[in-house]
Amino acid sequence: MTFSKLLITLIIIFLILLIYFTYSPKELIEIINNNLHQIRVYGEKNFVMLNIFFFSTYLFVATFSLPFALILGLLSGMIFEPINAILLVSFASTIGATFAFLLSRYIFADIIKKKYIKQYEKIDEGFKKYNNYYIFALRMCVLFPFFLINIVLGLTSTRVLNFYLISQIGMLPATIIIVNIGNSFNEILSSKTGLNIEIIILLTLLGVFPLIAKLFFKRIIN
Repeated sequence: MTFSKLLITLIIIFLILLIYFTYSPKELIEIINNNLHQIRVYGEKNFVMLNIFFFSTYLFVATFSLPFALILGLLSGMIFEPINAILLVSFASTIGATFAFLLSRYIFADIIKKKYIKQYEKIDEGFKKYNNYYIFALRMCVLFPFFLINIVLGLTSTRVLNFYLISQIGMLPATIIIVNIGNSFNEILSSKTGLNIEIIILLTLLGVFPLIAKLFFKRIIN
């Protein structure tokens, strides 16, 4: 772990501990609910603006591979209706991934290839052997972090449109699960009850789905 990553981790831990010892669990829930309520009230009066703001934020995060995509995905399920949230996250994440792909291909190619040479060689070999099918497998199985897939595939010969369409479809299942987890968390916070069977199933799916997909594609490829 580099010094910068260690520093960020320590800051996050410090902030979590600070919040934990400053507020009781009930106070934290009230604070979260009040803020979510204010956002929804704003959304009722400014529906388009709230959608644009959320979409732009997610697009920025996805383009520059900032580590907040999962949090934003969960928040979308807590703020918007599920279908609305899925559409926002799906298109923002895919367009952002494509922007990262383009930045890698046309601006940072030499830097990225030098830094991730081993990952590039492995992904490029898989792409040459299985073509677009391999890109779809990468999206479904999470064999590499998403940000790495975006930038390394930018160094391959895959077409931009192919990358976009396959990413849109391949990331959709995980998007649906994450948004619904956020929606379930919202219901738990609102009712102040414990975990229900729905969220347990969704959390299990989030962990198990990539493993099942990996076994499925591995079996077909071999």
